[in-house]
Amino acid sequence: MKNWDAIKKTEKGKEHRQSLVDDIPEAMPALFRAEKMQRRVARAGFDWDNIGAVLDKVEEEFREFREALAESGREHAFEELGDIMFALVNVARHREICAEDALRYTTRKFARRFRYIEGRLKELGRKLGETPLAELDVLWEESKKSERR
Repeated sequence: MKNWDAIKKTEKGKEHRQSLVDDIPEAMPALFRAEKMQRRVARAGFDWDNIGAVLDKVEEEFREFREALAESGREHAFEELGDIMFALVNVARHREICAEDALRYTTRKFARRFRYIEGRLKELGRKLGETPLAELDVLWEESKKSERR
């Protein structure tokens, strides 16, 4: 591993790198960057051995997020939300799931279901901003059922 890292440093001209994570571009999409950073440090031995420990970390971070929301200002909640997301990327990495692709898929699914709601409201002669959330939830569930058919 040391030889491999030495070769990679020479190839990329990164002899000046102080940390394993120094040359991971800030401009990368955040989920990709988190995964790349986690993969790199895992190769150096900084990783959990089992998915249970990774899931425990997600639960810990979520508890801290809830506490931050209840007790602290926006800045602390912001940080804790980032910790949750980083931990979830780690879960995905451990299961060889691309977090970026998973979020992109879910965002497309959400948009598809929301468009369904908008279409149904139009058919019913209703307006989105004037429809109670309980009715929107019924249409949301309807959209999910229509996808299963």
